[in-house]
Amino acid sequence: MRLLSNAKVILKVALPLVILSILTAGLGLYSRATLGDLAAQTQQIVDVQATRLESVLNVRINVNEASIQARNILIETRETEMAQYKSRYDAAIKSAFENVDRLIAMSDTAERKAVNQTLRDTMTEFFAIMDRANLHGMKNDNETASKILLTEATVGLAKVRAITQPRIDRPTAELRQARDDAEQAVSRASTLLVATAAFGLLGALTLASLIVVFGLTRPMGSLVAVLQRMAKGDTEAEIVEARHGDEIGAVGKAVEGIKAMVAQKTAGQAEIKRGGHQQHRRRGAGLRGDGGCGDAGPGRRLRAVAPIRAPRRRGRALPRHRAGCLRRA
Repeated sequence: MRLLSNAKVILKVALPLVILSILTAGLGLYSRATLGDLAAQTQQIVDVQATRLESVLNVRINVNEASIQARNILIETRETEMAQYKSRYDAAIKSAFENVDRLIAMSDTAERKAVNQTLRDTMTEFFAIMDRANLHGMKNDNETASKILLTEATVGLAKVRAITQPRIDRPTAELRQARDDAEQAVSRASTLLVATAAFGLLGALTLASLIVVFGLTRPMGSLVAVLQRMAKGDTEAEIVEARHGDEIGAVGKAVEGIKAMVAQKTAGQAEIKRGGHQQHRRRGAGLRGDGGCGDAGPGRRLRAVAPIRAPRRRGRALPRHRAGCLRRA
């Protein structure tokens, strides 16, 4: 409170604004950091999780495409159509290996990399079986090709699917988890921003109210009360605000000067009044002693005489109080 009393008015006014500015800057920095985290999570979802899921799905699709083209080669007898099926088969195999190699490159843990490498090895074995079936199919040895497809190829395809299915389920679960984490981060950030803004604004308003009440309103009210008491003649009022180091203190010192001047003037008037009363008492005492006559003294006994008529003289008439003196013996 002493610091508040000694601070200048401009500082008192600027303090809540400074607090609001700091709060605004802090909220801005926190919002930027939160948005940066959300951007990083979004990038992780798009660049990693979604790409992994896309690659695994492409592996599954291309494996199925190769299986379909191998059966087309088996049932086709025209060489031109068989060549087209073989071309599609080769493109599917190439795309499947490109996607599994992408998965291996994106592996962030040794476990993930080992699983992806196992998938590639299983695909290599499967496509080797499919190549043998296609070789017999191109020679129209459909019986041997069918036997390979129905036995060895079916087992190899089941192995590939057994490995790819968890790789599909896991990225899907990771995407859901990333989505939930992003929603929670947004919710936490929103709650914290709103709460911080509310508490900061409330604190700034509270501080501003305290500054106005204790730094301006109450001291000014006290000075007004002192001036009102001085107007009624009370010059003994203590001016506490004069000890402040701000503009209120300067006004208090000025009021102290006014109080001292009023007290000095009041004392002078009282002295003049007291002197007038003393002179009046002295004059009254003299009149009671000799009545204003020079030949009568205190303690002398006066006797009444018959009034005499003063002789008329030309010129100025005898004063009445002198005429009265003539009547006293």
